[in-house]
Amino acid sequence: MHIATARVNDLQGQLDETNSAISTSTRRSPTSVPSKHETERRLNWYARQLEAAQKSLELHDAMLRRRLVGIYEYGEAELLERAARREII
Repeated sequence: MHIATARVNDLQGQLDETNSAISTSTRRSPTSVPSKHETERRLNWYARQLEAAQKSLELHDAMLRRRLVGIYEYGEAELLERAARREII
């Protein structure tokens, strides 16, 4: 009988610990999972960053294409001389 009582008390203790952990987890859960609003805000921010990166890439691409045309038209040496004189970029 003493062993059965000890076993019940042990199981009750384990159940109490489990219930306590579940309630703590439930209280913390809403703050650990981002809300729909927060997710949309982050998505908009990442979209703006992507747009800025794409514009920057387009500018660099255009600049490199102009340099390539300059090398083709003037030759590399003349292009470097003109760039040093700041006639072209």
